[in-house]
Amino acid sequence: MKRKVHVVPHSHWDREWYFTTSRSKVYLMKDLKDVLDTLESNPDFKYFMVDAQGSLLDDYIKWMPQDKDRITKLVKEKKLVIGPWYTQTDQLVISGESIVRNMYYGMKRCETFGGYMNVGYVPDSFGQSGNMPQIYKEFGIEDTLFWRGVSDDMVNHTDYNWRGDDGSVVFTTQIPFGYYIGGNIPDISRIGYGVSKASVNNITQQMAMQYGKHNIRVNAVLPGLTATDAAIDNMPEDFRKSFLSHVPLGRMGTPEDIANAVYFFASDKSAYITGSVLEVSGGYHLGTPQYADFVGRKAVEDK
Repeated sequence: MKRKVHVVPHSHWDREWYFTTSRSKVYLMKDLKDVLDTLESNPDFKYFMVDAQGSLLDDYIKWMPQDKDRITKLVKEKKLVIGPWYTQTDQLVISGESIVRNMYYGMKRCETFGGYMNVGYVPDSFGQSGNMPQIYKEFGIEDTLFWRGVSDDMVNHTDYNWRGDDGSVVFTTQIPFGYYIGGNIPDISRIGYGVSKASVNNITQQMAMQYGKHNIRVNAVLPGLTATDAAIDNMPEDFRKSFLSHVPLGRMGTPEDIANAVYFFASDKSAYITGSVLEVSGGYHLGTPQYADFVGRKAVEDK
């Protein structure tokens, strides 16, 4: 039996959950700009949903006011899908007035860009209130989607009518495995690669423990992207630029960089070091793209 699968590119923007407000804004500058560039340049990339919240547009435009017209144009073309919320809200412990104001302000703000998605999209609320169908109906929203608050064994289907405390009914889609459902599809090649690298780290530490009593030191060098002849000859330029945008030092490593680290561990200068795993990657392992420089550079260019 054939099934049609709809893939909706979107963001899940935890503004102050996994990182600080300042860092989230730095990430936003790069991420949203990439979305705008892609929507404008790639005809096969039809649309992108910005997590149903309008607040991140205000954050972005504060730093990149020159992109407001671009955003408005894409919203009107229904390529950039925004709203109806101003920011993602909890629907269990937050007061009804707060939820209503959130929706009201979100719709009003999104209208200034050209409109909003008329769907009650809440992928990460920590529960659902019985008055939500009533609130949705009063705002003219008939379709909703949520995760959390309803366990998988409480309902027989993931699509059903949700009847609120006052009798209001909206159509609901419940995300059965959360917004990370794609994470349940294993990429065997990545799993194998990741496990092998983690094994090297663990073996290094275990051997250091076992052989330290014999004055044998065990350390590991973890090279990042290195400018060998093979890498340079076979690496697409677009991939190189994309990869280096995540390297704080902004360049590929050299064979000499790696050799110097190995030489250090082999020399007496590391006589009191064992069980260490040394990243020689230009900072790539930090997981913090160098977007602060991007924001600062754009500010200078705009002047």
